[in-house]
Formats: sequence, C-alpha cells, structure tokens
Amino acid sequence: MDAVSDPSDNIDVDLPDDAFLSERESNLLLNLNRKIDNVTYESCDVCVEDGFNLSVVRGQCSRCRSDRGEPVRKWSAENNVHPGMLVLLR
Repeated sequence: MDAVSDPSDNIDVDLPDDAFLSERESNLLLNLNRKIDNVTYESCDVCVEDGFNLSVVRGQCSRCRSDRGEPVRKWSAENNVHPGMLVLLR
C-alpha cells in the first residue's frame, strides 16, 4: 500500500508543543504592532505637505509653526512654494 494513499494514517501524528515564535519574539512583534498603530499620516494646511507624524497642530506642521514668516512663510502659498508640486513636476 502506498504511503500517500490512506490519509487516515497521518491522524495520530505527534506535533511539537513549542510555538512558532518564542516568547521574546512574540513580545517584540506585539510591541511593533503597537508602534505601527500609533503612526499617523497627516497634512499641513500651510505648506500642503503630506507625510507620517508631521506633528500637525491647528492645521500647521512643526516646521510651519516654527517659521516666523519674515516677510512671508518659507513654504506657503504666499511664497509660491508647494512641496507636493515639486514631486509631480519631476
């Protein structure tokens, strides 16, 4: 009789009790998933930049909040600059 012909022969196979991941690896994976859940994709209303974790507060990214605008903000529409358009023009 062929070993593959009768699938019931494999019913009593002893499988190892160890998990696929060690406890340390499992904890690392859980920690990674928590950090990924905290990543946010945001948009700045001033410079119109889109990206991850821009720290947008009241519509402004951290770079635009620190720009004092003398005489105009560096990455603003007033200065005819749009960082997203630079990528599209290439």
